[in-house]
Amino acid sequence: MYNQAMVKQPWCVCIPFVAGDASKTIKAAPGASNRLVILKTAVIITTSAAQAIAIGTTANALIAQQLAASAAIGTYNGPNLEVGFQLGLNEALLYTPAAAGPAGMVIAEGYIESAG
Repeated sequence: MYNQAMVKQPWCVCIPFVAGDASKTIKAAPGASNRLVILKTAVIITTSAAQAIAIGTTANALIAQQLAASAAIGTYNGPNLEVGFQLGLNEALLYTPAAAGPAGMVIAEGYIESAG
């Protein structure tokens, strides 16, 4: 018998951000009774800034990276998980720098899980 609760809807996004972005949605909330499961993330920095970057929800940061003022431009790779990190029901995945953050790109991959 078909069990809808076991359906996994895969997604992959690449979201650019500019210096000074206060917050950016990486993946929108999937709707009531659904949750995002994060398998992979990568932050690619194209300009440096001395600001912390958080990838997660408004209540919970999954990844935090502090860049020094003189940090070289490069890539910070986040988790690469087999099981995945579950967000709460109907929560979006967000990019949030502490203040005027660097420019670059966030790449994220995961799936939408139905809670029933």
